[in-house]
This record gives sequence, structure tokens and C-alpha cells, in this order.
Amino acid sequence: MKNGKTTLKVSKDIELRLPQVSYADELFCIVDRERTYLRTWLNWVDDVKKKENTLEFIRTSQVFNKGGQRLSTIIFKGEQIVGSLSLIKINKPQKIAEIGYWLSEHQQGQGIITDSCRRIIEYTFRTLDINRIEIRVASPNKKSQGIPRRLGFIHEGTLREALFLYDNYFDLELFSLIRSDWQTD
Repeated sequence: MKNGKTTLKVSKDIELRLPQVSYADELFCIVDRERTYLRTWLNWVDDVKKKENTLEFIRTSQVFNKGGQRLSTIIFKGEQIVGSLSLIKINKPQKIAEIGYWLSEHQQGQGIITDSCRRIIEYTFRTLDINRIEIRVASPNKKSQGIPRRLGFIHEGTLREALFLYDNYFDLELFSLIRSDWQTD
């Protein structure tokens, strides 16, 4: 985020915070505790075997955040980490960004990801001068597809076998939101 700001307020209880080394223990514990659930659609979970892997993620995120290639944030509910929301790819010349997210299984169904995405979308269009935001979701992951649909994204199509996950290919559903569509809301 810009001008030294490290937090984006989403609601009274929800904030998006830039990753800090001090978050490593809690973040690792969530991933470790919910490993089976998270690995269903996330290919990085098996690579997070110890706290040092989480520290590496945080340090790498800090570098890419500073360089503007990504914007990784940690989702807080009060003072508790509940997930992550990121612009996992930022293509400045083409003015395109892609959102990725995950949320603790026990925090789902409260609108946390939908509200957090709405806030990062606003920030992305207003502050980063991005014109197009994409979300890609595995075709069988219907629950996650609800998020871009609720936010007014257009389903552009299916990318056939575009995700290789645990020795299987999955189609990806491609959703997009254009700044001019968002501004009409």
C-alpha cells in the first residue's frame, strides 16, 4: 500500500494488513491446522512444512509488494489472522491484476472474503491505476466461484485443464471486472 500505510480497513472488525515477520507463527499454525482443507484447491500447502516456510513467504511477499509485482495481504478479524488476500499478479504495462484468496474453514460464510475483495478492488482501481481485475477458480470449486459472481465480475469462459494440482488437471473458470463496469455501481 502507498505512503507507508500498512493496513486497509474492510469493516469494523476486518482489516487487510501487509505481511510482517511477527505474523509467521500464527499464519503457519492456521495452515498446519487446516492443511487437509486448504490443500483441496491450493497447490502451495504441501510446501509449507515448518514455520521457516511461512517466514520465506512473508519475506518474498515483502519484496514483491515493495516492487509492485504483487500485493499480498493477511486478513485479520480483530487481532486474529483468518486468511490471505492478494493481487497475485500485477501487470502494470497492461493494467491487469489477478486476485487470489484463502480463508480459514471456520471463518467462512460471514462475507469476509467478499467484503475483503470489494475493498481490494476499490483500492486497485483507485490507487494502482489498474483497468482489469481477474479471478480464476477451479471449475469444481463452486463455493469460491460465488465470490466473483457476487462482486459483479463477468464469467468470460473456461480455461481447459489450466490447473495441474496433485497429479490431476482441472479446468479454471475465468472471471473479470473492468474499471468502467465497477464505476457504474
